[in-house]
Amino acid sequence: MKLYLIATQVVYYVALLPWIFFWVMAFIMIMHAPTSQNTILFTLTTLYPIAVIVCTIIAWYFHMNKRSVSIAINFIPAIWLIYYYML
Repeated sequence: MKLYLIATQVVYYVALLPWIFFWVMAFIMIMHAPTSQNTILFTLTTLYPIAVIVCTIIAWYFHMNKRSVSIAINFIPAIWLIYYYML
């Protein structure tokens, strides 16, 4: 369990480097064309580091007693990675 948490969280923290690029691009899009779609993209992009930190803390809190909850919570930042991959 610990190896799973460490491996996935390393991937999440390494993904913060390209996140900066996506955040800047979303910021530029919202400054040039402030549509609702661009605002949602900017908001979702901005929330990624917050989700990584919060989900990391919660997953480590539950990792001994409730492993399935820990796995589910630790998977939440992967939603952003899948979304970025689809772009």
